[in-house]
Amino acid sequence: MELKKLLESQNWSDSQLSYDDAELITAIREKTKAPVKRVLANGKRSLWLNGLFFLAFGLIYLLLPNELTLLACLLICGCYLFVFLSVLLALQANPEPRLENNIKQVLEETLAFDETVNRFQCRNFSVILTVAYLGGSFLGLGVQGWNFAKLIEKWPVLIIFGIGTVAVYLFSRTRLFTKANRYFTPHYHNSKKFVKEQLEILNAIS
Repeated sequence: MELKKLLESQNWSDSQLSYDDAELITAIREKTKAPVKRVLANGKRSLWLNGLFFLAFGLIYLLLPNELTLLACLLICGCYLFVFLSVLLALQANPEPRLENNIKQVLEETLAFDETVNRFQCRNFSVILTVAYLGGSFLGLGVQGWNFAKLIEKWPVLIIFGIGTVAVYLFSRTRLFTKANRYFTPHYHNSKKFVKEQLEILNAIS
């Protein structure tokens, strides 16, 4: 009965499939092919994005070389570099799941693989975002031609930066921010959620 309720909550009652275990497993394998591939591909996508942003902000310093843009680019590029290296090392150390294996094993290994690849940036996301925000603040001044001497002369700006940095850190740890952040990668998060739901169904029939 509990399995039937779970299946109905996933709209199985609207399909032509029966509740036979073998048919369920076959159907779940077919339904999860694309979502599993999207989840597994997210690590490589992260590499490309972080690599491109690292190069982009490095280029900004080359175009506008001054004290503040150097500090800003070091902070921002440092964030992208740490994430890039963490994902790269995780991908090299953890082979992707073999999709021809038992489907339950595939789903479990897919979620475990994704967690391992993104562990560093997930655990340190608030710090990474806060440092990047601070770097962006300095970059804005550097682009306008400010230097350290002018920044010290206009010291209230440092207080504003400090308040803004704390605010960003605290806000990044709220559920509201987490929910809003998922809108930037809807396909990945929806696919991961779907994989979890299908794994729950398989766990219920095992």
